Amino acid sequence: MNKIHQQLVAVSLAMLALGSAQALAVTTFLHHFDVANNGINTGPGAADYAAGNSAQLALPPDGPGGNIVPGGRFNNALDRTSGGRIRYATTGNYSPFKGTMEMWIKGPGVTDTTFQSLWGVDTSSGNTDIRFYIYNDQANDNLRSLGGYQLNAGAFWEIERPIPEAMLDSTNWHHVVWQWDTTPGSEVTALWWDGVLLGNTPDDGFTVTPRTSFTNTRMNIGESQVGSAPWKGSMDELRISDHLVYDTNFNFTPPTAPFLPPVTGVFGDYNDNGTVDAADYTKYRDNLGTNTLLPHDSTPGSVTAADLTVWQMNFGLSGAGSTAASAAVPEPLGLVTFSALAALTILRRQRAIVRET
Repeated sequence: MNKIHQQLVAVSLAMLALGSAQALAVTTFLHHFDVANNGINTGPGAADYAAGNSAQLALPPDGPGGNIVPGGRFNNALDRTSGGRIRYATTGNYSPFKGTMEMWIKGPGVTDTTFQSLWGVDTSSGNTDIRFYIYNDQANDNLRSLGGYQLNAGAFWEIERPIPEAMLDSTNWHHVVWQWDTTPGSEVTALWWDGVLLGNTPDDGFTVTPRTSFTNTRMNIGESQVGSAPWKGSMDELRISDHLVYDTNFNFTPPTAPFLPPVTGVFGDYNDNGTVDAADYTKYRDNLGTNTLLPHDSTPGSVTAADLTVWQMNFGLSGAGSTAASAAVPEPLGLVTFSALAALTILRRQRAIVRET
């Protein structure tokens, strides 16, 4: 085997070895709850209340959502002992079709004997209810569960699993995660507490139900729907991603540093190559009028003229999204294509060297 062939084989093997790797999830919403470093909202929906903005800590439209205090998991934290809601638009910040919800939390809510919502979605249509919560299994006991629930137009499913007793306390920060994918043929949901996988199947009698679009929705930090039981502890580093960040079959090591800000400009990258370009228009055009779930769609559920507007606004922008260590969606076709291009580049360079010599 000559030198050229050896290099071609090496490149091909290196690229194919990445076949089991997965694309980085894109952060759609991130809040550090630091007054000096406000949460970053990259979606088109404006916040009703910016929790990290010290000028808005007094009586925003929906009441105080808490106080920024020192001693967070990283820098400051949001203390929610006073209750209240923090509301953001769901558009561009959260997708009900596929995603990861994660945050750091600390009691007293961890051992409180009531149901408490960490996060949820409220809608004016009244037929959507989505919650991420901690629940008291039985009255007067000390057992707690972590859960996620989705209701859409009468179809609903839930996953709820006990928190290991040895990992339950009110003095330490805990990393909690809920993931879901409602894509037909790929349905899955999972829960983690401090990186320990609690479960990756819906509760008995339920299956993960594919979703339809909804409108006029707000996501509530520290509460689900209006009037629900709020989370009364502290929280830090709330992050929402539009893919599955963690492998739903394994434990993982919780992050040891604050999440990096999401890169702007990912909306409109419908072919998921990191750049909003002409190829994304082709993807949009070919799926216009269908219910195809395009990557980085700020209004997921159907492909409409609104998606063209997003593409036009973000044309030319690029970004790799989150720096999550693990990922979700294998892209073998893209890897094979890259492998072929890399091999072809090396071959051309070697031929040029041969000619010059």
